[in-house]
Amino acid sequence: MYGGHITDAWDRRTNETYLKVLIKKDILNTHFNLAPQFKSPDGHKLNYEQYNNYIDEKLPAESPGMY
Repeated sequence: MYGGHITDAWDRRTNETYLKVLIKKDILNTHFNLAPQFKSPDGHKLNYEQYNNYIDEKLPAESPGMY
């Protein structure tokens, strides 16, 4: 994708795969792990800024396992 836009059939295929495999309702579940040892906060209790701060402050260091 270029600038967040789907530009060709390969981008569409990749995007559709992400949507089918990775983007699920479970992401909003408070028991969902965003990364090893990192549980998603309850999205109903935090606003957008608080959620971002939570991620910035508590997300573990980047590692291959995160991806």
